[in-house]
Amino acid sequence: MSIFDFFQKKRGYEQELAILYGNEKYEQVISRATEIFGDNKNIPLNIKKIVALSYYYTKDYANSLILFEQIALKNNDVASWFNVLTSLFPLNKTQQAKEVFNKILKMHKGAKSTGTGNHFLPQLCVPYIRYYYACGLAEAGLFEDSFEQLNELKQVYIKTKITDDTFLYMRGIPFLSSFLEVAKKVCAGLNITFSTFLQDLESQIDDDGKALIKRHQAN
Repeated sequence: MSIFDFFQKKRGYEQELAILYGNEKYEQVISRATEIFGDNKNIPLNIKKIVALSYYYTKDYANSLILFEQIALKNNDVASWFNVLTSLFPLNKTQQAKEVFNKILKMHKGAKSTGTGNHFLPQLCVPYIRYYYACGLAEAGLFEDSFEQLNELKQVYIKTKITDDTFLYMRGIPFLSSFLEVAKKVCAGLNITFSTFLQDLESQIDDDGKALIKRHQAN
């Protein structure tokens, strides 16, 4: 799964940690933050962001989850809760992941806008989050739940019809190729014919999408 990196450079020790983080020295970020602040409870909120990300990138998901949850409870925004979601699946906390996913959907529904211009973040749009959630469910072997999310995503492609990568990305929709990869895995897990699942999709998208589907069916 992907993670939304909402880190911004700060001054002083924050700049020191920023340099380490920017150079992908994640273990040093964690070590230095511990030296400065002690345990995770004492880390300021803005520093918690880069420390949490550093834990995540070193695959210490338990500690990343602790910090991401603290951030999310404070900020209560989609980006923060999405990072919580990404740390839950590696820990096999699928029920909690479901609760967080539903929380994110409600937050999106209540938002007046998903943002435009520099504030538009495709990876935080509902189709992308649904895609990442479906991937996490598939990795956990919860193929029926993943299939449900993929069916929702399929309707997005049917409605959009155009499958050009740039066109989709600019509208916050995952690449069709990414969708097909996880769909193929889930169909295999459920013993569902891949071609049958794609039949209604293939008949309603553009020629590039049709060709892409045929390539995936052949492999």
